[in-house]
Amino acid sequence: RNRIRTCSEPFPVNGGRPCSGSSSQMDHCNVDPCSVNGEWGDWGSWSECSRSCGGGQMNRYRSCSNPTPRFGGRFCPGSDSDLQPCGLQSCPGGPREAQGIAFGTINDIPFGGSEISANGTNIGDDKTRIIAELDNIPPSVGPALKSQIAILSPIGWTMAREIQEAYNGYTLTGGEFNRDVMVEFASGDVVKMTHHVHGVNSQGKLQMDVSLEGTVPEVHLGTDIELKDYTEDYLQTDAGELYAYSDRLLVLDGYILPYTWNHSITYNSSRGLMPFLVETLSVTDIVVDYDEVLRTLRFQMDVQIGPGNPSDRCPTGFLLESSGRYCRDNNECSTNRPCSHTCTNVPGSFVCGCPDGFSMGPDGRNCEDVDECGTGQYICRPTTECLNTLGSYRCVIRCGFGLKRSENGRTCEDIDECQDSEDRVCSQVCHNTIGSYRCECRHGYRKRSGGRCIDINECRPGSRACRSDQRCENSDGGYRCIDDCPKGMEKNLFSVCVDIDECATGRHECGVGMQCQNTEGGYTCDCRPGFKASGIQPPCVDIDECRELSGICQYSCNNSLGSYSCLCPRGYRVADNGRNCEDIDECAEGLMHCLPNQMCFNKRGSVTCINTPCPPSYVRVSSNGYCLKQCVGRNCHTQPRYAIEYKTVALPFGIGANQDLVRLAVYTSDDQLHRNTRFVAKNTFQGPFDIRTSNHKGVVYTTRALNTARTYHLEAQATSFTYDNTRIEYQTKFIIYISVAGHRF
Repeated sequence: RNRIRTCSEPFPVNGGRPCSGSSSQMDHCNVDPCSVNGEWGDWGSWSECSRSCGGGQMNRYRSCSNPTPRFGGRFCPGSDSDLQPCGLQSCPGGPREAQGIAFGTINDIPFGGSEISANGTNIGDDKTRIIAELDNIPPSVGPALKSQIAILSPIGWTMAREIQEAYNGYTLTGGEFNRDVMVEFASGDVVKMTHHVHGVNSQGKLQMDVSLEGTVPEVHLGTDIELKDYTEDYLQTDAGELYAYSDRLLVLDGYILPYTWNHSITYNSSRGLMPFLVETLSVTDIVVDYDEVLRTLRFQMDVQIGPGNPSDRCPTGFLLESSGRYCRDNNECSTNRPCSHTCTNVPGSFVCGCPDGFSMGPDGRNCEDVDECGTGQYICRPTTECLNTLGSYRCVIRCGFGLKRSENGRTCEDIDECQDSEDRVCSQVCHNTIGSYRCECRHGYRKRSGGRCIDINECRPGSRACRSDQRCENSDGGYRCIDDCPKGMEKNLFSVCVDIDECATGRHECGVGMQCQNTEGGYTCDCRPGFKASGIQPPCVDIDECRELSGICQYSCNNSLGSYSCLCPRGYRVADNGRNCEDIDECAEGLMHCLPNQMCFNKRGSVTCINTPCPPSYVRVSSNGYCLKQCVGRNCHTQPRYAIEYKTVALPFGIGANQDLVRLAVYTSDDQLHRNTRFVAKNTFQGPFDIRTSNHKGVVYTTRALNTARTYHLEAQATSFTYDNTRIEYQTKFIIYISVAGHRF
């Protein structure tokens, strides 16, 4: 930069000297170097693809060096790396990664939005190891879902290592199929699932979603759970259709619980068929874990798929279709009538059922009559007893000695021994009484040992049968006093003085409202029952029993002229003693009709129908709510017997604490009490109740007084072991309804 100055202050005049020095000056500025912005150089070569198939990626890089930014210049805009998908062709054996969404309801607890991520790696020459994770699983359902490895069944089938020319799910379907699944536990719990598998995305990941709903055995955070190795058989049932099934074992805290798993698969039929009629998927080395803090459920398993054993023959329950390409279900119910009563066809098998009042026999096919009376599977009032009938039972009145049951079974009739006995029970006079009879001798006779009647000699010396001024004349069964009769007496046809019954002959003078009572030689006038003497007119007045006899009725008293009546609340009736109230058992008396899957529950003062459903694979063997599970799978002789039994208890108001209410028992197949059974209250036990074991039975008892009118719903699990505790023989779930009435009767 430059600047100048002038010699003008003042100007030189009159020969003055000019200003000394230079009139201009120069100075350096902007001495720092100028900034240089950077520019990208050329891209480098692409790297190798991270995967040769199934969806990988490759990358390349560039540098900011053309030119390099200097003197504060701007760096190159954008990224120095670039990615590009590669290896998009499908891998032999299917994709190695999967992702999806799981949602549903388990044990009435909903969950949703759980992301599924899984990857598979080859293990050795014949297996694929799959590691899968489900996130966002709440602790309320996390432990229960540990048993549901079936959630991942599409992934296992799709990624399974193929051996001996078998096809896995991807090779057969291209990763696009739908699957409907049913998981049935021997405890009666059932889970239904639906899988939709949408194929492989651009990153080579299998896409799927799964919905599930149902109940599973109770598993808590501290429960030790083990999933045993298992196999699944896949059958080609039609073009684009498969059926698969397996029998599995779940171990909970050391106890084995069998369960079955079956599903139907549909896919695009243009993809063709499996190379074998039957293929077998093997799943081994299963590991499952739930992290409560991370809310994450993890599974690990090794899978392979190969030809079935055998692979060219349909298994039992299926028939080879005429073309030899499909295994079609054999409807055993329509061919050879294998069941004595009802038959339900299921894929590969059939289930025999029994109507109410019958139970399945040991062969699983023939129904036998249930002796509800002998096994305690009946509901009768204490005043009645159980009478077994074919397919049912009747509650009939309990009759004592000397009584017989009426034809309708509801009342007792007296046995008239005097008329009905083949032999003569009395020598002279027989008086029938309620429940018995009484032998008497006619007037003038007396009994000797053995009940024989002999004549009384009224005229024997010293008898004084007649007055001193009369003559006594004995006769067979009587005697005569020869004389006139005193007042109130008259002679009969035999000239014997007998009493005049003034009451019967109308010779009395009793007033209105009074009744005549005959006496020997006279009569008295008394007030009728329900009346009392007033001492004034009228001579007899009504007795108000309701006021004068406190507590004469259990519930309510209604006075009437000369009498009274006791009343009872709705649902009760007056007992035979006329004072107490007894519940009307609408169930036993046939006044209530319930649906086939319901049970009549007589409460004190009311009645209702409760639902008693039997889960799938269970059959109803009693109208009283007893469900028995049919054999699970093909090893029936080694599997426990599973049952669900519904119980009802009707109680009055105010039952005290520590009172036994109902005894639960497990019976063997030959109707003997099982003597090694453990009873456990499930977490649904509510209210003032608990359970203990006593004499090989489970006893439900009160923990405090029942002072609230309501109905309780309880559940208990009975596990019956062999004598050496090495194996479970029976598993019984008891579902108990306890009703507490609003009255103390």
